[in-house]
Amino acid sequence: MASTGSQRATCGVVVVFALLASGCVRDAVAQTASAPTSCLRHGWSCGNDVETRGSGGGALLLASAIAPSDAGPPASCPAGTAWLAGGSFTMDTDQDDEVHGVRVAGFCLDVTEVTTDAYAACVRGGRCTIDHLGERTTDGRSLTADPRCNYGVPGRGQHPINCVDWEQSRTYCAAHHARLPTEHEWEWAARGGGQARPYPWGNAEPDAQLCWSGIEQRDGTCPVGTFPAGDTSTGIHDLAGNVWEWTSSNYATSTSTTSGARVIRGGSWGLVLQGYVRAADRVRTPSTVRRSNLGLRCAVSMGSLSTYL
Repeated sequence: MASTGSQRATCGVVVVFALLASGCVRDAVAQTASAPTSCLRHGWSCGNDVETRGSGGGALLLASAIAPSDAGPPASCPAGTAWLAGGSFTMDTDQDDEVHGVRVAGFCLDVTEVTTDAYAACVRGGRCTIDHLGERTTDGRSLTADPRCNYGVPGRGQHPINCVDWEQSRTYCAAHHARLPTEHEWEWAARGGGQARPYPWGNAEPDAQLCWSGIEQRDGTCPVGTFPAGDTSTGIHDLAGNVWEWTSSNYATSTSTTSGARVIRGGSWGLVLQGYVRAADRVRTPSTVRRSNLGLRCAVSMGSLSTYL
């Protein structure tokens, strides 16, 4: 991913989780990504519309901080990324949440999962760490060596980097003036935007379109882009299979948020069940987890982030 910092100014959102009592906000904790002045220089306009979700004892309030003043595509996305025009869709979420509408602004997304070679270059540049890249863990404390981790293994340079935790993934993207995609952006890309596909390639059931174990048992990742039949209509590879991908989103339902957990998307090389490679499937994962079936790709903001309708 080429470095184009001026294009990658992130104009964030304000997300507020509030407890409501008698119709009034009694307590609120906010995480804000304020709109930098560079947003205005890039022709984006700022707003403060607030929407609410939920009822009774708890609600999710979401304020859209920035709205793009031009809905068209940018002059160009950074090298190695594809432009995805924004729009609205209904998230086909898992059994823990109700179906709901989401609006996504246009953004650029990595065409491939981040490769081991790309991550190694970031390490050589002093911007990324190699901590525990050859180990797996379910809790961030008990670590076990895993030969299926790709970093430093000859011949796996074009395989996706794996065995990275959420913070290492976030750091890699930030080092390239990018960020992890939100889960809404990820699903929008995987479902073909407004095409609402059940799988990145379309309606056909999973078969030989992806790196998974549903056809033959695998014991590790595949080189990125090995299965072009599984590409999205915009040419993005491996949004199903190969490795699960970290998103920036906290795991939440309409009624609760799981502390310290993030949403991962996409399924992986070890899966045999079709449901896990659906574009809509979402999985709760602690941010300290490292696995040989978990990696990342990055996104670039060209306007506002997603909002609930």
